[in-house]
Amino acid sequence: AEWRLASYTTDGETVAASDEMPAVMTFTPDQDVFYKRRQSGPFSASTGCNGIVAEFYRSADVMSFSELERTDAPCTPGLAAQEAAIAAVLDAASITLELPYDRLVLTAADSGQRLELVSQAPLEGSTWIVQGAIGGEPTAERVTLRMEDGAASGEGPCGPYSAAYVTDGVFLTFRDVQGARDGDCPGLKAEKALLESLRAAVTISRTPDRLDFVDARAATVLSFGRPSAP
Repeated sequence: AEWRLASYTTDGETVAASDEMPAVMTFTPDQDVFYKRRQSGPFSASTGCNGIVAEFYRSADVMSFSELERTDAPCTPGLAAQEAAIAAVLDAASITLELPYDRLVLTAADSGQRLELVSQAPLEGSTWIVQGAIGGEPTAERVTLRMEDGAASGEGPCGPYSAAYVTDGVFLTFRDVQGARDGDCPGLKAEKALLESLRAAVTISRTPDRLDFVDARAATVLSFGRPSAP
């Protein structure tokens, strides 16, 4: 739900966003309609110069915003151009959205102007550590997960495991889940629970420090925390 602007288009050219004064956007969706990909709720943003608040409305891959309320502080020329590009997309009557790995792309349907944002809580590229029991099975082992470019791996209760996955940043499917085959492993029940929980996951809930996998019944099947370093 928290995103940082990476680039924007103006006059058909892609421009890198300001690093000194980053533009950020926060969406707070209504969880009641989360699984139908119909979401609405408060939206807030900083353009790097001014603040914006509104309500956002999403239906599948189409988004729109209510009237934008903005502050009006003077901006440097570079931030003024960035702010104008952001407003041009958010003010559009219809916006298409894409969710590749850890990115959000918003494109104004009428003008083709676009904003590309990166997640403030990236899913990929660092190691996550299981928090608490796994499927009700306690484990004394340090169970980990690393996801990158469609491949998941980690250390389970009985040794290394692996899987393939596809995700749009919200919905998630694990396939070809393979674990250790040590029948004498004392953590075998927790190992089986880990693999079954991965297979059952269908959506993701995350913050900068927490990653939860949720099944089709809206139950959290696995919870992870992020270590202090990738």
